[in-house]
Amino acid sequence: QDAIAKLEAIKPKPDVKVAAFKPDARIVRVDLQNGLVTLDVGTKDHVYRGLTFAIYQNNAPIPEDGQGKAEIEVFQVGQQVSVARIIRSDKRNPIVPDDLVVNLIWDSKSSNQFVVIGDFDINQDGRIDPDGNAQIKELIERWGGKIVDDITIDTDFVVVGIEPVIPIRPTQDDLDADPTAFQRYETARQKSEVYNKFLTKAGSLRVPVFSQKQFMYLIGYDTLAAKLTSNK
Repeated sequence: QDAIAKLEAIKPKPDVKVAAFKPDARIVRVDLQNGLVTLDVGTKDHVYRGLTFAIYQNNAPIPEDGQGKAEIEVFQVGQQVSVARIIRSDKRNPIVPDDLVVNLIWDSKSSNQFVVIGDFDINQDGRIDPDGNAQIKELIERWGGKIVDDITIDTDFVVVGIEPVIPIRPTQDDLDADPTAFQRYETARQKSEVYNKFLTKAGSLRVPVFSQKQFMYLIGYDTLAAKLTSNK
């Protein structure tokens, strides 16, 4: 047992996030002049308008933060192929046919299971959005993913937001001034407890965990999300 423990400590652990980076489509054609990309997936693969993808360089490590070299959005869908507009790209590192096309949520053959925990700041203004958690769940379900309430061996991915902040336990004077103070404290404490329990469970079951930023990058939606929230 001691030898096994020492071996576990020194050998590299398998990357549990590898499944998230498997290609979902292949680039058939790139038209940089018009900002278009043709993919080898269409209605037969359940592709639809508005679906976004992140583009990663082939044969290169996926960045730790999940940011790809480009983001594309499908606007025209045929039976065998679809056409997407380039939403964001780098002129110094343009999209090429060998690049990886990835969306963490969408899958042509199955429905991935997600657990969403924590609070979210969707528009990145430094303040928690009251409906941020619901927005993430709605996006997952809209793009074919399935939301589950608990982490099991069948859970594919966990999207984790900001840990709920526990306020200072209210004193009697606080309760006299605001009878609801203890209820708010207790609710926040329970949310924080669930948050940390789920993180521990995800680690023990080796379920990939992604932050809000990583999640947005891995579905190719970060640029569009910023535009949509800034226009509200």
